[in-house]
Amino acid sequence: MRTAAEKLRQSWIELASLDYDSSIQVNFDAGNGHLRVHKDGEGCLHLMIPMPSDLEIPVELSTRALGVLETLKVNESGKGIRFLDMVCRQANCNDAFVGITEKIVDRIEGGSDPVFSVKEVVSEFKEMLKSISSANLSRAEIIGLLGELYLLRKVVQINPSGLKNWSGPVGKPQDFVASGAAIEVKSSVARGRSVKISSLEQLQTPGSSDLHLAMFLFDENPQGNLSLPILIKEIEGTGVDLDLFESRLAMVGYHKEKEEYYSEFLFCFREELFYLVDDEFPKLTRRSQLGDIPLQVTSVNYEINLNGPTPQVLDDNAVVMDLIRRMANG
Repeated sequence: MRTAAEKLRQSWIELASLDYDSSIQVNFDAGNGHLRVHKDGEGCLHLMIPMPSDLEIPVELSTRALGVLETLKVNESGKGIRFLDMVCRQANCNDAFVGITEKIVDRIEGGSDPVFSVKEVVSEFKEMLKSISSANLSRAEIIGLLGELYLLRKVVQINPSGLKNWSGPVGKPQDFVASGAAIEVKSSVARGRSVKISSLEQLQTPGSSDLHLAMFLFDENPQGNLSLPILIKEIEGTGVDLDLFESRLAMVGYHKEKEEYYSEFLFCFREELFYLVDDEFPKLTRRSQLGDIPLQVTSVNYEINLNGPTPQVLDDNAVVMDLIRRMANG
């Protein structure tokens, strides 16, 4: 028989494949009703614990990375349900957040009071969350973000409102998603054309949208004219919503107070390549040519070699520009 933590883990796995603003009821009653996991409209993860009306919710536990809130929901019969709502506010803390929620549920199942369990576990992990949320991005993460911002600059130069379609920071499988189009971005300073894929969902076509892979190649150069702070200033200069932009940057772990540190990483642009991710594109997804991959397979990492003649690079600039315009205006 599965434990409550195992049931919760399965619910998180199922939630990952659902659209934004989706919820799943967990098959575990915490004493006042069943738990829910929720992915909100920004892609942030929530654990929602039903609470009686007379218990105080410890909102003082909230930090930059973790919110502890009181949320009211109305069920199908019209009855209001009060929840202790834990939300992960930064995508780079999602893995830690899921682990924390499993610890909380494990203690509730062991007989501890839900509020006490939340206080106890959050206190234990508070320093770890603080460390994750404020740590410098690694070199690989800097290069990855550089490519996303390079494409974002193209998008918002056409329409500053296109910022909302930069969806990677808020937990969507692809980095950019608009109406009818999605783009997964990969960046590299290597000389070959090889990309690493970190999940089964990354190259899964979202609904009826067209999915493309954009690959940006850079050279590290102390005299280079590209860095994260340089691109961020240029994007801010296009008239984007500055609060939304800063929020998205924080979700990927970039904090402006560390601008001096990130200014030391300088690059030159070398090449950009766009591919259509269709049925012929080499990839692994939940429903692939190899057969359905079981839900129990929760993590897959693989590498695609794009150095050969196939898949073909989109060499029509008009097609690429139309894709970027769709991302800006969709």
